[in-house]
Amino acid sequence: MKVRLLEGEMQLLKTLEKLGGEAYDKRLTSEIGWPPDKVTTMALNMSERGIVNVSSEEEVWIWLTDEGLRYARIGLPERRILEQAVVKGEVEVSKLEGVEDWEKPIGLAWLRRKGWGVIRGGRIKVVGEFPKGADEKLIELIASKGKVRLTELPDELRKAVKTLKSRRLVEAGKVTRRLISLTELGWGVLRGEVEVLEEVSRLTRDLIVSGR
Repeated sequence: MKVRLLEGEMQLLKTLEKLGGEAYDKRLTSEIGWPPDKVTTMALNMSERGIVNVSSEEEVWIWLTDEGLRYARIGLPERRILEQAVVKGEVEVSKLEGVEDWEKPIGLAWLRRKGWGVIRGGRIKVVGEFPKGADEKLIELIASKGKVRLTELPDELRKAVKTLKSRRLVEAGKVTRRLISLTELGWGVLRGEVEVLEEVSRLTRDLIVSGR
């Protein structure tokens, strides 16, 4: 059996061999030093000739918005309000410190919603316990990593994504990644079991028709 390789394809095959026979496109890009588009295009062309397999999967990534990054540094408004109320026993809304006027309604609403306190007569009184919530844990995690895959999050944190999106503290986006793996033909090329015709810079119509 014979196979004709285009310029650079043998390098891609050898890199896959070094990586155990399969690798994601991002890893190949890093190993070879090519632009991502070049790796993807070459792999898809090789898959049409049965030299490699290419399977695609979509990943959802989560990252913090500018406001989310701010809260990662200084804390959610309800947490900052809570901390002042805990220290003083209770605190007047008008005397809250370190909380912007536009944040106060948001922080007070979430304080009540989380069962951390009650507001009567313009004063905040704390009640119950105040454990760190999944929303706060998720903000900390994303801040430490820059962005995270949705599938890597435990159920508790995954549920918090919807909450933080509604507060416009995180955004989500889909990224396609491709797993490229050697076929039997590809392994045969590397083992010398398949005759390799000289590498060419591109396949011409004549080469395709003639099969040379």
